[in-house]
Amino acid sequence: IDFAKQRLYGQVHGQARQRNIRPMLWDALDVKSAFPYYDGFTGVETPVDVSCPFVVDFAKEEFTIDVLLHPTGGRYNGVPVRKADGNVCVQVFGLGGEPFDVRVTVGPVEAALADGGRVAGTVSYENFGNVPAVHFDGVETTTTLSNALAVADVFTDGTLDCLQPEGVATIRLEGVLAVGDTPVSTNRVDGTIAFDRGAFFGIPLRSANVGFATRGTRTSFEGARASLPRGGKLTGGGWVDSPDGVVETARFGVSLRGRETKPHE
Repeated sequence: IDFAKQRLYGQVHGQARQRNIRPMLWDALDVKSAFPYYDGFTGVETPVDVSCPFVVDFAKEEFTIDVLLHPTGGRYNGVPVRKADGNVCVQVFGLGGEPFDVRVTVGPVEAALADGGRVAGTVSYENFGNVPAVHFDGVETTTTLSNALAVADVFTDGTLDCLQPEGVATIRLEGVLAVGDTPVSTNRVDGTIAFDRGAFFGIPLRSANVGFATRGTRTSFEGARASLPRGGKLTGGGWVDSPDGVVETARFGVSLRGRETKPHE
């Protein structure tokens, strides 16, 4: 206890099974915002090494707990995981008020997937003044596109269906996405996708790299560069806009330039 700063410090460490950790977040902290991120872990059968340092700041009415996790096996958002090392930090602000503000930070995390891929970076959920949002900081994945989007829990609505990598793709993400009732106009995400073989808006490509930027409901693809299967290069970009949030009625545009150097037989 630090009486001068009005803070209480503590730490708990050992091993726990997955089913033992969730009640702590529910009963002791009542931080329901953390559940979607913690509940993403399923099928973790073996005890998990856990370390939980915490701080209660009575002057600021803030509480912080770090749950340092090292699970092996199981799945995250349905994607098989071989091993993961990371941190779940839960911060509660304004303990004297109701509802209080919350930040749940998952990361930095480093995970090895069962398919040989990897995931790294930090994802944070914030709810300040009943305005929830998810922040991506240095998120990088090397796995299939479907696995990457499932782990990050982003663009699972089909926004990136115009990109069809065959096998492994490397994806990088930065930015913020609205969740819940937060206006989608606040969406602001930037990233890149690179893959050896696949298609972009149905055009077969090799050694492709494209940047994308989401602003509101519109995702733009910029600076696309790739080789064509029969030689030659392709450059350009495109966009997808879904104002009503329904992929089936989304509008799109494509602006690509390229020419194959080998004639068709």
